[in-house]
This record gives sequence, structure tokens and C-alpha cells, in this order.
Amino acid sequence: MRLARVGVDWLYPQPPLCLICRDGRLSWRSDPLCAACLDALPRLVEPLCEQCGQPVGAKEAGEELGRMPRLLQRALIGLLGGPVHCQRCRLDPPPFRRARAVASYRGWIRAAIHRLKYRGEAELALPLGRLMGLLAREELLFLTVSLVVPVPLHPDRLASRGYNQSELLARPVAAAIGRPLAADVLRRRRPTLPQVGLDEAARRRNLKKAFVVTDGKRVRGRRILLVDDVLTTGATCREAARTLLEAGARRVEVLTLAVTPEAGAGAGLSEVSTKDRVRT
Repeated sequence: MRLARVGVDWLYPQPPLCLICRDGRLSWRSDPLCAACLDALPRLVEPLCEQCGQPVGAKEAGEELGRMPRLLQRALIGLLGGPVHCQRCRLDPPPFRRARAVASYRGWIRAAIHRLKYRGEAELALPLGRLMGLLAREELLFLTVSLVVPVPLHPDRLASRGYNQSELLARPVAAAIGRPLAADVLRRRRPTLPQVGLDEAARRRNLKKAFVVTDGKRVRGRRILLVDDVLTTGATCREAARTLLEAGARRVEVLTLAVTPEAGAGAGLSEVSTKDRVRT
């Protein structure tokens, strides 16, 4: 009986288990997550800030907008006059062209990022990175980049953790859009304090001049996709993007797995600038 069972398992192998919930099975071997985890993904509610990718105007737009189909949401935003910008990006535009995230930093996404960063579960980077790769392929602007660059860790922290979670996430992204991964082109030249618990001003001071480009020829004139795990205030990605641009990069886009709810707080649908109306 046991031999027969082995034969059946060989002919009809069970699909692999989802690495997130460790329970649901994947319908296809190429699927990043099981159906239950995909359904429970803490999705971002449009409209999104054109630059930082944070949902804006939740109170102003109302819950009904969040339940509309995505195409209808975008049509409504177009009728209102064009791209929406959150208060932070209007008052202090980031150096990167645009940032997008797969999900909101809550629910199982938050738990999975903690497992990846602090519990040594590096295998989670593959399914999570594949989710990011799917988004990168959907966002047409990301397909114009020529290089994928992960946000680096300081060597001391890298030695302590054993891996850079941003680099592990960036690998499936680079594979999804068919662009080379340049994990060594950006380096942290000094250690920084953990960003958790710091306000926005302290985060920026903490990261000021923290990065350096190791080879200017590799970034000069290139469109770069900068990859990180979470966008909070954007201080890390702002400083990394500024460093790449100062080294001659033509443009920097940002892709993260998650964005925190407060990253672009304080903006509404009414905050569509005159400049944006003309541009559309």
C-alpha cells in the first residue's frame, strides 16, 4: 500500500504549500501565494498620490470611491482634473519620479515583513518579491527602467542579519521585468539608527549622506528602479534616490512591498494643483 501511495504521489504530486500561511496550497507552481492569502491582501484604496503612491483623501473621497472598480476610480480622478498629490509631496516633492507599493502595511503583509526582517525567514522574499514583480509589470512606467537597485544595508547590519531583505525582494522584480539587478551599485557608507520610532525630521537627519554610489558609470544616464521593503515617510528612498541622481542617474522610480498608512496623510481629492490640471 505504501509503495502504491509513493507511486501516486510521484505521478500526481501535491502542489506546494503557501509560505505565508503554511496551510493553503498553491494552484500553480508559479503562483506566489495561495488564494486565501491573495484574497486577504491589504490592498491600497485609490486614489493614490501620484508621487509617493500613498492613498489620499480617504475621508474626503468616502468609502464609496474605494469600492468602485479601478478604471472607474481613475476616470473620476481624471474628471476632477488630473493626478492627485498628497500634502507631503505637494509641499516637499521627493526626488524620485514615482513610488508604488503592493499593499498597505497591515494585516499579514506586516507580519510577513517582520518574519522576513527579524526572524530569519528569508524564503518569504521569493513569494513577496513575485508579488512586487507582478505590480512592476502592470505599471508601464516601470518597464522603461534599465536597472534594478535594492536599498542597501550597512555592512554591520548585513553581517548581523545575514542578508539584505531588499535585495532578496529585488531579485524576482528584476526577473519579472527582465532588467539587470545591481545590488552593489549603491552602498551605505555609515551606520544609521533604526528608523522605527523616529519622526520625519529625525529620519531625514539620520539618513543624510548615508549612501554612496560605488560606480558612477553604471548609473549615469540610466533609469533606475529602487526597491525597498516598506515606504513610511519616504526618508530612506528620498536619500537613496537623491544619491543616485547626483551620481548622474536620469530618473529614479521606487517600488516597495508595502506603504504605511500615515506616509501620505493629510491630502485629499481637492488637492489637485493647477499645474496638474494643465498637464492633463
